[in-house]
Amino acid sequence: MSGRSAFKFSTLTLFTVLFCTEFVRSAFLFSFLPNFAVNESGQTVALVGLAVSLHYTADTLIKCVAGYLLDRFSLRWLLPVTFVLMLSGLAAVL
Repeated sequence: MSGRSAFKFSTLTLFTVLFCTEFVRSAFLFSFLPNFAVNESGQTVALVGLAVSLHYTADTLIKCVAGYLLDRFSLRWLLPVTFVLMLSGLAAVL
């Protein structure tokens, strides 16, 4: 297998994994989680709809900012910085 075809195979594999991950996340967020929140948790439909809407709004804004940063800065610098920010956010929540 030449280097070019190996790259195409690995890129296709990564795109497939990304597609499946996003598909499962969206299916969970649109079907299971709202149903569980309303029926089992006792939340109102309006509150659940607002939460899902806020999630997708924040997701879109974060992806826009991430796209800009990925175009502007090197991955060598960007990945460690975002990893530290992610861990500090996680530590703040816990």
